[in-house]
Amino acid sequence: MPIDVTYPGVYVEEIPSGVNTIIGASTSLTAFIGRAKWGPVNEPTIINNFGDFQSLFGGLCKESNLGYSVSNFFQNGGSQAVIVRLFKESTAEDSPSSKAQLAIGDFKFEAANPGLWGEDLLIEIDFNVSPQMADKYELDKDKMFNLTILKYDEKGRGERSERYQDLTIEDKDTGKYRNLHRFDLVLKNQSMLLRHKEGVALPKDLNSIKFLANDGVVQYSVKESIAELKEEIDKLTKDKKEEKEKLEKQLNTLKFSDGESLDAGCFIGPEKEDSDEGIYALEDIEPQVFNLMCIPPYNSDDNVDTEVITKAAEYCEKKRAFLIVDPPSSWENKDDAINGLSKIATDSANAALYFPRVTGPDPLDNYQPKEFAPSGVIAGVIARTDETKGIWKAPAGVEAVLQGVEPTIRLTDDDNGELNPIGINCLRSFPVYGNIVWGARTLQGADILQSEWKYVNVRRLALYIQQSLEMSTKWTVFELNDEPLWNKLRSSISNFLNGLYADGAFAGSSAQDAFFVKVDSTTTTQSDIDRDIVNIEVGFAPVKPAEFIILHIQQIAGQTS
Repeated sequence: MPIDVTYPGVYVEEIPSGVNTIIGASTSLTAFIGRAKWGPVNEPTIINNFGDFQSLFGGLCKESNLGYSVSNFFQNGGSQAVIVRLFKESTAEDSPSSKAQLAIGDFKFEAANPGLWGEDLLIEIDFNVSPQMADKYELDKDKMFNLTILKYDEKGRGERSERYQDLTIEDKDTGKYRNLHRFDLVLKNQSMLLRHKEGVALPKDLNSIKFLANDGVVQYSVKESIAELKEEIDKLTKDKKEEKEKLEKQLNTLKFSDGESLDAGCFIGPEKEDSDEGIYALEDIEPQVFNLMCIPPYNSDDNVDTEVITKAAEYCEKKRAFLIVDPPSSWENKDDAINGLSKIATDSANAALYFPRVTGPDPLDNYQPKEFAPSGVIAGVIARTDETKGIWKAPAGVEAVLQGVEPTIRLTDDDNGELNPIGINCLRSFPVYGNIVWGARTLQGADILQSEWKYVNVRRLALYIQQSLEMSTKWTVFELNDEPLWNKLRSSISNFLNGLYADGAFAGSSAQDAFFVKVDSTTTTQSDIDRDIVNIEVGFAPVKPAEFIILHIQQIAGQTS
């Protein structure tokens, strides 16, 4: 709009820059996939510290490596993770339910998610509701109640609690305040612990539980109910066979399963991909992206099935993420690693392997030494390096210290000299520097392959640029595909890359030597325009790790002190 000049003076007009800012993508959001004590199943959940993992997924668990990997991640500098809990239902005939069942009168509840943790649930119902709330939301006070849900730990201490007030059993499917306080919907949308059992009708009144109230409170504990039933059964004499069978049948309804050990099918398969489950559950964190993936060992051999590694690497390529591969448990020395590399099941440039495994104190076993797969540790080191140095810095060297763990094998320089050229990154122990990462090659990092994606930092920098440009250029959709649009793209992308160059991400004595951006009639032809396509070419000169520092030392002859 032109300025309306009506009197002498100074006039200011804001003019849009015409440049759309490119926002850098995240670099080290790490996906961990595996078995946990409790928590949502096949639902990616972002956490910011290990305390979140303890609260939402139960913390460390002897039956799973997942908690240890997450702990190692945060201990080594990780700042944000996304957890996908997997659960395998029992396939045994007449196997019990995987979710704890809680029945009080006409109320039929069940645990919010599967696992033996549900045995530690206790619920309390009271009727001290607010008349004012009943009036405000036009509810029948006689059909309202309050619900408290408690979860105890193994030592009987309250570990988590939830309280919901002024709930109702009324089904108000019309009107201004439609079902805002209906208890089953409140639990479904808010509770981490409890659900109304699916497929069961809502109670018509509260009479079936009100007569159970003691001092105005109805209380139900899964564990206590099981114990009481067992005690009743034990008291029955042999001639009370019919009564005993009835109680045993009732007891069986209270028993439930902790599921079975995970297998490859829990992670991958067409049905998993189609339903966004297993590793593909990460589709549901869009538009946010994950950058690193760790799959801690889960099978009976303490390994990850080869088909899972293959599919995980393929998925990381699709999502522009990076997979950290753990060494098989059978690799006990350098020769095992050399001979076993061909069986790793991927040579993806979006993956790297670190050897050997590591040991650290186990809080669940009086802090005795325990062997861990190193992927969680490495992900933490990578995240720390990204934060302090930048994604373009190789996550290796004397600053890439392993916190709280040490390698299970003492590799020598000669061992390292054989492993590094074939693309196996070594974890080493050095005097003064301690335990550190001493390698930064992808699984295409073998010298013989001569891959342009030889180094972890170079590959991850390229993925970062791709993710950043993809997310920040969506505004171009439906814009006119001609020179004004191309000019905006060149300016926006060049500004972004200039910032990276200034931070030291690229090699070159000037920006012109460090990168280029092409968006013009040579990249986008008339044929492309007719098909609604705009092509962008970006090239950059990466800073590669200095793996070999050669010092030429000369003594000057004839000098005297």
